[in-house]
Amino acid sequence: MTTVPIYNQYGEKINVLEFKDNLHHVNGRVSKGDKYYYKGAGSPYHGQFLSNDPHLNIYGYNILSFSDVFYMGPYASKRCFEGKSGIFQEKYQPQFTDFIGSCGVKELSIIENSEEFDLSSVDVIKAENYDKENQQYYFVLEYTCGRIKYLDEGNPGELLYLLEYMIQNDWNFIWDKTSIEDISCDGFVSDVGDIFKSGNLGNKLGTVYSVLYSLGKLRSDKYAEFLRECELQHNNDMSYVYNAVVLLHKFGVDVSELTNKSPVENYKNAVLNYLVTGRNCGDCCYIELGDKIREQYLSQTKKQLSVD
Repeated sequence: MTTVPIYNQYGEKINVLEFKDNLHHVNGRVSKGDKYYYKGAGSPYHGQFLSNDPHLNIYGYNILSFSDVFYMGPYASKRCFEGKSGIFQEKYQPQFTDFIGSCGVKELSIIENSEEFDLSSVDVIKAENYDKENQQYYFVLEYTCGRIKYLDEGNPGELLYLLEYMIQNDWNFIWDKTSIEDISCDGFVSDVGDIFKSGNLGNKLGTVYSVLYSLGKLRSDKYAEFLRECELQHNNDMSYVYNAVVLLHKFGVDVSELTNKSPVENYKNAVLNYLVTGRNCGDCCYIELGDKIREQYLSQTKKQLSVD
């Protein structure tokens, strides 16, 4: 038996969730029971992201760090939440609907995607809308991979197979997400909530790019291992885009729009007109937010590439 407290914005316990299971926190907002995993059934409080509004009132918070992501505000700790564990009625990230330790409506896509995506390593046993007023959920899940990540024990051949399957069946990752963290050791996807269907060339490019980029930045040794598997080279950060295009061609995608000019012009074209215009993290919740972030990406990228 496990009791998970729910706290309001003042750190006062206002309710509880009761589980006929022994839950032990794993990481993030995921806990492990005697048989299944639970997502959104509380977590220890470590901090939260605040709005990037320069006029934000930060009274009651301790600022811990600042994000490199331009649309993210500071990472902070709310003093009245410190030392507690459970569900907290403030958003973990202001642009999403998830309370800290809980799941918002965008996570409901886990249900459909886990059924339709053939290389999903998660099965949804139950989805519970425990807070209808605020549309908060928890999920009871079963993982075939035991939540072991590709970053720990992955095989490059299985990762290549996953990418080929996704591209050829119009499944996509968000381009600006650390997608390699959602891939399990057996080359399946453990977090299918943010994958989506699209035959758009830009989204396909973003899918492969997000995996290559996040793998290269988080585990350069396993990235090098994957490049050897694919017989690819890496010279600088531009190679993430070049290699993504090569893999798309390998998977049978017509990439002539991305390869008909000089290497530098091809790179600029791919990034400006295909990559950053694709679906981003902001699109997961609100179209308006995704559009706003897309405009900012375009503006920043044009400056970096010296394009008017």
